[in-house]
Amino acid sequence: MGGGREKLVMTHVPDRPAPTSLVSEGDSVLVDTLRLSVSKHKVDEHFTLVWANRYYYDFIGYPKDEYEALFHNRPDLYFADNPEGFAVIAEHVTEALEKNTGGYECIAGLNVKGGP
Repeated sequence: MGGGREKLVMTHVPDRPAPTSLVSEGDSVLVDTLRLSVSKHKVDEHFTLVWANRYYYDFIGYPKDEYEALFHNRPDLYFADNPEGFAVIAEHVTEALEKNTGGYECIAGLNVKGGP
């Protein structure tokens, strides 16, 4: 994206009954102010997308309905042309879960709608 490195922030929330909102009111203000991409994924072989805020879709360059139609909420399909990027994210997610750190940060290349 734009020749620079971009961050994709993905979070894991353990499976539990779906709350009415995944982001608290205070966090929502911060997320909206900073335009942070936030998403929830199943920890399966696809890292299936369960929920994402609007900035997730803005960040990857696909509207929600188009992303769902093209990639079926499967980041592994989204990263089909960039398996290295998917491997980096999967490694960081797995490590964060194993160490129970509550989150992670990594840099991975993304192919957004219209190019890298």
